[in-house]
Amino acid sequence: MFREGLDNLNLCTASFFLLINHYSNLHFFRKFLTKSAIFTCFFRPVRLFFHFCRIFSGKLATTGFKEYHFPASMLCGKIDYKVLEVYHLAHNFVLHVYALCDSFPSHESNNLGSQLRRASVSLPLNIAEGSGCCSFRSFLNFLSFAYRSLLEIEAALKLCKDLKYINDQQHQETWEKFNLLIRKLYRYMEYVQGQADKRSKYRTQIEQTGRLA
Repeated sequence: MFREGLDNLNLCTASFFLLINHYSNLHFFRKFLTKSAIFTCFFRPVRLFFHFCRIFSGKLATTGFKEYHFPASMLCGKIDYKVLEVYHLAHNFVLHVYALCDSFPSHESNNLGSQLRRASVSLPLNIAEGSGCCSFRSFLNFLSFAYRSLLEIEAALKLCKDLKYINDQQHQETWEKFNLLIRKLYRYMEYVQGQADKRSKYRTQIEQTGRLA
């Protein structure tokens, strides 16, 4: 009964704000809403109260003919890329690749060397950017970009060795760092995938029953 009451409150409040949004298209009303003290003192607290109600009830109000459910996988700000081991491995790998490319012939500076630098730089940048996503599944997409860049680097390193741009010792040292990074990244991707599947399961339970099992 309490949940039904919250749903009714959400529906009424959503209808009220739909009406407000409709009339806010008029210039004078939009100017009134943005500059009036009434908006600051009344409308903002009401919107905050409505936001609390829809979070507490587990779903947004029904607006029109479509029901929007509150996502169960909100992630923003919960992952700090600076404490991830895989990020630090990627960062150190970039430094190693840049030092390695310095020994390349000058005619390769804008070709294979440039490709290696770009691919390696994308590793820590994708991890850092993906950590700001709002869901594990979105984060996993960025980790996949990083993994594909590693496969590109693997092929480039083989070319570098065959073209005699690096010696066996340089290739072995780089390969050890590469192998450690790609294994750690794959393991972390498996973890993130598991978290994404778990959130999807919770979301399905909320959509079907309105609550967690």
